[in-house]
Amino acid sequence: MKIVFHLNSMGLGGAERVVGILSGCFAGMGHDVTIATEWRSAKEYETDPRVKRVHVGPFEDEYMCSFEGKSIIKRILTMIKRHTKLRHFVRESGPDVLISFCNKANFRASVALMGLSTRLIVSVRNDPGVDYAPYGFFTGMMKKKADGFVFQTEDAMKWFDLGKDAKATVIMNPLSDRICSIDKPLYDKNRWQDATAQKTILSLGRIARQKNLMLLVKSFEKTLEDAPEIRLRVFGDTEDKDVLDDVRDYIKEKDLTEFIRISEATDDVVGELGKAYMFVLSSDYEGMPNSLMEAMAAGLPCISTDCPCGGPGTLIENGVSGILTRVSDIDDMSDAMRRIINDPSRAQELADNAYKIKEKLMPEKIASEWMSFILSVTENR
Repeated sequence: MKIVFHLNSMGLGGAERVVGILSGCFAGMGHDVTIATEWRSAKEYETDPRVKRVHVGPFEDEYMCSFEGKSIIKRILTMIKRHTKLRHFVRESGPDVLISFCNKANFRASVALMGLSTRLIVSVRNDPGVDYAPYGFFTGMMKKKADGFVFQTEDAMKWFDLGKDAKATVIMNPLSDRICSIDKPLYDKNRWQDATAQKTILSLGRIARQKNLMLLVKSFEKTLEDAPEIRLRVFGDTEDKDVLDDVRDYIKEKDLTEFIRISEATDDVVGELGKAYMFVLSSDYEGMPNSLMEAMAAGLPCISTDCPCGGPGTLIENGVSGILTRVSDIDDMSDAMRRIINDPSRAQELADNAYKIKEKLMPEKIASEWMSFILSVTENR
């Protein structure tokens, strides 16, 4: 089968990581797989050498893809160029199915494939209330054109109200090889017998408004009052610089520089997970957060906001395999941190139960679920 994935780039985001894993799995099954992107990011995931990579954007320079500062006419012309180049590529290459990831790529593919025989599967990767509600016209076009829909959570699928005849499914994300190689939970309560030993609270993810880093910092600050041995380590590339500036100003103002360190995204994710006492996600909304998924599958006690569109709630059984807290609630998140810090045996139970999710998320299993759905969409082509 000839399969094309379409998304903006292969930059270091969750959707991009999933495309990298799935494309490699499909190529390993013997399929002809191409990743068609609008631009190349400065940092990108490596792809399987059997997977082709093509450029279908209107500009070679990635920075020219931004709409910032452009007139409405130039924006419209850029959109037309994008649709036209993608359509030309599909007509020339003739794939059996094009799988688009994330809202803008989904909209673009829906327009570009109008009148073509190539089947279209769109994958929704974030909270629809944020990514699709503001774009009613294009969302409507996508719903009419797409032959299949893949969601990460039941809540996301319900939001679209597709009707009983639509081909739609919920598929969780696959784990990366780096996490699959971990053969036992990383958390070991025996390492923390000394109550005064420094304990690192870890967070991984983009520095973006969506992630509500300030909630994490303030919850940590409140917990620090009773647990002076804790430290906060945050790794992530900056998407919203004003968010990072505000957080750094707050850290300086509250004299927390000694306790909190924020760094760019790390290549040594497993190493950082191995040094952590717990993992915390403070987002206002998420799809299926890969960082939380990996921390759980690595066997760490985890805390996450129970945010829309239900990704953390799908991953965590509250009180069993992790702790869910209310969105934007500093006291609730701080209380959850204290419970884990004060009870290593309880933390071990959470970590051991979290580790079990690994069985559900192995790449081969997730790729098989995807392929079954793809075949159901393309069987009458």
